[in-house]
Amino acid sequence: MTRAVVPGRLGAVTAGAPAFPLALLFGLNFVDEIDRLAFATLSPEIRDAFGLSDTAIGAIGSIVSVFILLAAVPLGYIADRVNRVWLVAGAALLWGTMSALTGVVATVALLFAVRLLAGLGRVSNEVVHPSLLTDYYPPQVHPRVFQLHRLAGPLSQVSAIAAGALAAACGWRWAFILLSIPTFLLLVFVVRLRDPGRTRSRQARDAAGRDAGGGRGLPFAAGTRLLLRIRTLRRLWLAALLSGTALVALPQMLSLFLSDVFELEAAARGAALTTAGAGQVAGLFIGGRQATRASSRDDWYGVATVAGRSALLFASGVVVLGWSPSPATAFVVMFVMGVGGGAFLPPYLSLVGRVSPGEVRSQAYAWAVFCLGVGTLASIPLYALGEASGFRIAMTVFGLIVMAGAVTVATARRFAAADAAALRSRDGDA
Repeated sequence: MTRAVVPGRLGAVTAGAPAFPLALLFGLNFVDEIDRLAFATLSPEIRDAFGLSDTAIGAIGSIVSVFILLAAVPLGYIADRVNRVWLVAGAALLWGTMSALTGVVATVALLFAVRLLAGLGRVSNEVVHPSLLTDYYPPQVHPRVFQLHRLAGPLSQVSAIAAGALAAACGWRWAFILLSIPTFLLLVFVVRLRDPGRTRSRQARDAAGRDAGGGRGLPFAAGTRLLLRIRTLRRLWLAALLSGTALVALPQMLSLFLSDVFELEAAARGAALTTAGAGQVAGLFIGGRQATRASSRDDWYGVATVAGRSALLFASGVVVLGWSPSPATAFVVMFVMGVGGGAFLPPYLSLVGRVSPGEVRSQAYAWAVFCLGVGTLASIPLYALGEASGFRIAMTVFGLIVMAGAVTVATARRFAAADAAALRSRDGDA
């Protein structure tokens, strides 16, 4: 990939590297969130259309999420071996098509199938995008790069309002069909991207030589062993396992919570999710700025500290939300939750990229997604708890589980600086 000087503020974000990859991956991340948020916002309407219970519609979202997230590790293994740009393009084509078909299917079985395939496409944004961005741009600006990339999530929250409005105007089915169009428009530009190549650590090269006779790529078992030796990653994966019970299912749970407790309609629920998105925008700037200050000093203890504090803020908000006395209070708490969640992403993604050898970096991101998937299995009983005992109780339990994960994230800072320094000095990573 040809390196060119990029002037102005965008050049400061990318350290002068071409901004087109970041802009395009931002766009794909944005339209990916549209499909997810539309399903979360319109869950009550979809539930009623198919004659499902709260537990059943929640189970569809959770079971689909489990299959999707468990597929992250195979995807990460593949991404460390093939052209990642074509993998991104194929994934976008898949989720765009399945999103449109969500508005067409007539049976629960087909609904499950298209949601599963849509999610399999979207998981590339959690595995392949971070790997590409880590190789496109230097470590010192990774927090800013990930801050901008992840802004797509909260900015796309406006699509929750659009989904609610479209559903009110022409039905939830047409809402899905119309909201899938931007994905296909972006695919036209994906072919202009080029894979930047992978940084190759000495440790990974040596392991490949021992386990594969010097063949291409690092075998799966060797790559897994290599990653498991990194203490920071072990803590982050444990946190993902604990938090997965709530995080993946949270948008759908929020929609059901607002519908059950405050009897909000689709447009109001969409506005609530948009409020959380506004908080996430603020959090991304806060977390990105704090993490960038630390990373510019090569202070990865500081980067991990920002991640831990942000996770604790988010978890506290989830607990408080369960007992919000009014919709207005719930909106404020959701904004605070958004701040914590947004501030967590730039330091977390930068930290994983900095402690992971380049040849298995996609797998490093993928294992965290896999752990989220395993944890998500526990979310289905929580929907039943909400249906039986009320969604205030269920939301409180969600928050306590997320708090356990947040505390685990905070402990990762004990190892972050040493793991980053060890990789840099021992393996020759830049």
